[in-house]
Amino acid sequence: MINRALKIFQNTVLGFLILVFVMGFFSKSVINLFLPKVQVTSAVEMPVERTLVLEGTIEPGSIVKVKLGGEAVVDEYYAKSGDMVNIGDQLFRVNREYIGANNTSVEALELRLESEILRLEEYQNEGFKVDEADIEILTGKLNKSRAELLKYEELYKAGAIAETELSDLREDIFEQEMNLEKSRLELLSKKRENIMSVKEAEVRVKELQAELLEAKRQQQFYSKPDEEGICYSRVKGIVLNTNTSGVILSKEDTLAEISEVGGSRQLLFSAEALGTEYDFIKSVGEIEIRPDSGSSPGRVRITSLSRIVEDGGIAIKGEFVGGDTGEFLIGQELKGIISKRYTNRGFYTVPKASLIAFDGFGEGKSGAVYLLEEKEGILGKEYGAKQAEVKILAVGDEEVIVSGLESYENPKVVTNPSYKLNDGTKVFLWE
Repeated sequence: MINRALKIFQNTVLGFLILVFVMGFFSKSVINLFLPKVQVTSAVEMPVERTLVLEGTIEPGSIVKVKLGGEAVVDEYYAKSGDMVNIGDQLFRVNREYIGANNTSVEALELRLESEILRLEEYQNEGFKVDEADIEILTGKLNKSRAELLKYEELYKAGAIAETELSDLREDIFEQEMNLEKSRLELLSKKRENIMSVKEAEVRVKELQAELLEAKRQQQFYSKPDEEGICYSRVKGIVLNTNTSGVILSKEDTLAEISEVGGSRQLLFSAEALGTEYDFIKSVGEIEIRPDSGSSPGRVRITSLSRIVEDGGIAIKGEFVGGDTGEFLIGQELKGIISKRYTNRGFYTVPKASLIAFDGFGEGKSGAVYLLEEKEGILGKEYGAKQAEVKILAVGDEEVIVSGLESYENPKVVTNPSYKLNDGTKVFLWE
């Protein structure tokens, strides 16, 4: 009887334990159905890389514009767009009746300048000795007359001369004073006119010097046809375009444009990017050129980075490092890659998807991540989400280096944060 009762007790306890286990298992499963499902990854110390892809084209780095020093009519073009020309190759032939019609003569300007310099020297060396001598004579005569007047006044008081003689002398002195003053004023006027003439001559000399300098510069700048009217290339390059033949072209018109080949600036890479990328592009300074096929990759050093242009974009231009342009051609469309590697020392790197950026992804901005917390519960392991505020140190394509997690040991961050997560929220680890 006792054995039977003991056996029943044992079976009851075993059944109870099985029931508790089954209920606990299903209770935990039911609870997990309502918990936010999270995936996690370990935060690690590793560098990140940021890349920016640009769509650009190859442009000529140095364009030589062929012009003439006056009106011209091109009878025939020997080189056309796309042709390669060397130094000394024939470009075009002009009608000799029109060339140089408006060209400034250097020789004529030199003669005018020489004449003006001589005139300036005459003004500067001009003396007024004759006028000054006349004034000196008049002054001496006036002083002598004034001395005689004193004697006449004494004689008049003594009754030795008549009053008319005294009056005549006084009138003569007055006339001498007027003549002296007139001569002084005339001399002063001549000196003022001379000063103005010197200044005007100096201005004309400077103007002619500038005009002569410009004429000489243009003489070097403009191309010159030979006796038959043929103009030759001064550089080695590719003809980009030519003007129209058979019409009168002015001094300002370009008759041909040549993309100079040779040297470190023979070709440029040109592209555009969003204005928000200005600081990143400037900090890197180089572009890696990756052709779709054929040509080998190249490197471009950014030489021009404009500020905001149309539609919030920035214009980028760069020259090939070392002048090695490979097989690239003008007008060719290429991809450019700008990349930068950020090292990580003492800070953690987390996936970009795990970071809740409060004000966007940018160095120095704040954000938050959720860390996975693990603890033992009644029904086994339990997981929770702990919010940790961080500061962005560097932004890569897929990862972000942050500060604020240094105090955690082997932190695991939630890679799929959502509105369901809050600090302390229990979660279900979805592995």
